Amino acid sequence: MVAIDNALASQAFMPLAGMRPDEDTARVITLVVLLVQAVLAVASTRLVSLINTAAVGLELALVVITAAALVIAAAVTGNGSVGNLTSRGITEDAPHYFAVGGGLMIAMIMGLATLVGFDSAANLAEEAKDPYRSVPRAIVGSVVAAGLLGLLFLITLTVAIEDVPRISSRTPNRDPKAT
Repeated sequence: MVAIDNALASQAFMPLAGMRPDEDTARVITLVVLLVQAVLAVASTRLVSLINTAAVGLELALVVITAAALVIAAAVTGNGSVGNLTSRGITEDAPHYFAVGGGLMIAMIMGLATLVGFDSAANLAEEAKDPYRSVPRAIVGSVVAAGLLGLLFLITLTVAIEDVPRISSRTPNRDPKAT
């Protein structure tokens, strides 16, 4: 859990919040997250299970609703294209695209969510009925669901993009008449 919480703090939360890289700050954030997790675990395993179930259900619902909305919006407006799935955007000309904070950073969050999903299933194993059977199913199910729904979301998001190179550039072409 410490490694996952530290990765969440230093590799996801801090860059997305616009905070400069600082290991001391990442450690403080990690400790706060661990403290919240400990309080929840001590308070009640049932409460942790309820929170986990609600979070997973909400995540699944949001991914499905967002993917459906993107497909509907692209179909109604005529914007977007299946050809976007093979577009490379600006990655060929962007030497720092794969640096920390680059476009790859957002893609890493999906893997983090998958790890949290199967880690939660493993942590709740001691409270499960027939853990030898139900826990492996929960772990495999969480990874498969995260992978399939994540793939569905990424495909619909990519298809719905109107102009991949413009959207993927750091300085989008803005129409001065639009402001």
